[in-house]
Amino acid sequence: MLLAINIGNTNINMGLFVNKNLVSCLQIRTQKTPTDNYYRTILKNLSPFKNIEAVAICSAVASLTKPFQKLLKKHLKLKSIIIKEDLNLGIRLNYKKKNLGADRIANAVAANYLYKKGCIVIDLGTAITFDIISAKGVYLGGAIAPGIGISSKALFSNTNLPNIKNLNDTKFAIGKNTNENLQMGILHGFASMIEGMLNKFKKKLNFKPLIILTGGDAKKISKMINFAHIINPFITLEGIKIIYERNYKTSK
Repeated sequence: MLLAINIGNTNINMGLFVNKNLVSCLQIRTQKTPTDNYYRTILKNLSPFKNIEAVAICSAVASLTKPFQKLLKKHLKLKSIIIKEDLNLGIRLNYKKKNLGADRIANAVAANYLYKKGCIVIDLGTAITFDIISAKGVYLGGAIAPGIGISSKALFSNTNLPNIKNLNDTKFAIGKNTNENLQMGILHGFASMIEGMLNKFKKKLNFKPLIILTGGDAKKISKMINFAHIINPFITLEGIKIIYERNYKTSK
């Protein structure tokens, strides 16, 4: 049994794999100043699973990586494997500097392994990342944009506009009041940005990519975009599992 952990800026996602199948998931809020009590309570949710044999971590928050490793070693008695560029990934990274985020690596690895074709993975989290992987397994690069949540918070905190906590996935319309204007501008604005970026990427590519959405806002944006795509909410966890299996023993 493998415990795959994706430490993000907003959430930490954990997935338990048995015989290569994802059997259980757990999401918790990321606490930038981790306390043993907070994460120990969370790890108690894993207590029914007594046969965890390995832990693999993909972290976008460098300050949490070592504390989380120590916590897992203390409570699960396991040494964690960290996903990074110098492992056997099964793909080639065409990236100028070795600073590609581990979550983006995991997404590219999973896309290439699972779909066997050229892909663009759009991860809609704290940031919106675009990652392009060719059918031959070459990571070609991508782009990073601010996420919906963090952009909205910046807007509300720097203006007198009302803070809309629940953005609805409504059809596009001309807003007739401030709330409607914000709904249209934020959600459909981001949907249009994503569509525009994809159109620009496609002009640079010599293949028709499969578009994969993932991340916390994927389902919401999925209803607003006008291009064929699939949603894979667990692609990062799948990528962590695949990288682990390529480098270490296969999880049971």
